Amino acid sequence: MSSEATKKPPQTILSTFLHYMILLPTFNSIIRISHSSLINHTGTRMKTYHLHQLLLSCLSLLYSISQASSNFSSAQRCINEERSALLHLKEGFSIEPELFSFPLPPPTFSLLPSWETGTDCCSWERITCNKKTGHVISLDLSSSWLSGNISSISLCKLGYLRVLNLADNYFVSSLIPSGLDHLSRLTHLNLSYSGFSGQIPMDISNLTNLVSFDLSAYGSRMKLERPNLRMLVQNLTSLRELVLDGVNISSQGNEWCKVLSAAVPNLRVLSLSSCGLLGPISTSISHLHFLSQLNLNRNNLSSVLPESFVNFSSLTSLQLHSCELYGEFPKQIFQLPFLEVLQLAGNTLLIGSLPAFPRESGIRVLSLTSTSFFGEIPDSIAIISR
Repeated sequence: MSSEATKKPPQTILSTFLHYMILLPTFNSIIRISHSSLINHTGTRMKTYHLHQLLLSCLSLLYSISQASSNFSSAQRCINEERSALLHLKEGFSIEPELFSFPLPPPTFSLLPSWETGTDCCSWERITCNKKTGHVISLDLSSSWLSGNISSISLCKLGYLRVLNLADNYFVSSLIPSGLDHLSRLTHLNLSYSGFSGQIPMDISNLTNLVSFDLSAYGSRMKLERPNLRMLVQNLTSLRELVLDGVNISSQGNEWCKVLSAAVPNLRVLSLSSCGLLGPISTSISHLHFLSQLNLNRNNLSSVLPESFVNFSSLTSLQLHSCELYGEFPKQIFQLPFLEVLQLAGNTLLIGSLPAFPRESGIRVLSLTSTSFFGEIPDSIAIISR
């Protein structure tokens, strides 16, 4: 629907309403004349207020329709300041497909073509607006072939954002934009695999409404020193998903386990693969009772796996590939009620016996390559690496 079409109905209806209001005295005169004529010619009395009532009801209905149409029309238009901020944000972007390892875009590919001056930004690609207020609440630029610079000033003007997704772009060697704490309404922040490097800014620790945070990176380009892990998550008590794969954390087990279990006890997803984490694994990690997915692949944990892992009753995926685990693996973990993926490959000193799996085991993926497990694996397990 064109912007002209959205504007015309409320203006037409409102002008009709005002027209009828101007003509109201004339209607009253007509009613009085009609009333007098009816009495003189037929002797029948007609109560004038009935006609008044009908007229006012019609006008009230017209006004209500006008207000509703006006609200609907305004919901189609974004806030001018936010549109300007988005356009300024676009000016800093460029497309350099040769930087990417995946297939190049088609020759006709252009940078955010719907983002044009004078148009309604709520209709632009990658944008979602609040239907009532017109504020931009979601900016999803994931996998858009973007490089260049991100304007912190422009980004901070989008203060009603709830979702910001810049994943899978190529802001090579760029720092994460400063001032993200101005986006205090953010619930989902995804900056994964976008080429950012350096220290994770303290600003993120002030986003107290975050539910999901993903900052996965290649080759330890990102690091957590100041803030460290404790400082980053201490205020993020609403977190349900924390993904920091490839971020250099370099923290002892009795530290990072305790930090997470104390600060974000309601986590559902925790992924810290290739983070330089050290063991031993503290039993305090089992206090994350609601965990559904746990990924600690490729960390030098150098410890036994605590028996307390059997307390993860909601676990669907447990990935501990190449973690230098050793000793007896708790057999009860194989029998967790919802477990579907179990990745233990690459732990050459890990031993254990496989349990008597139920006929229809919930496990669908089981990887035991380069371990010392023994026992029978049922046919119901679809993918096996042994």
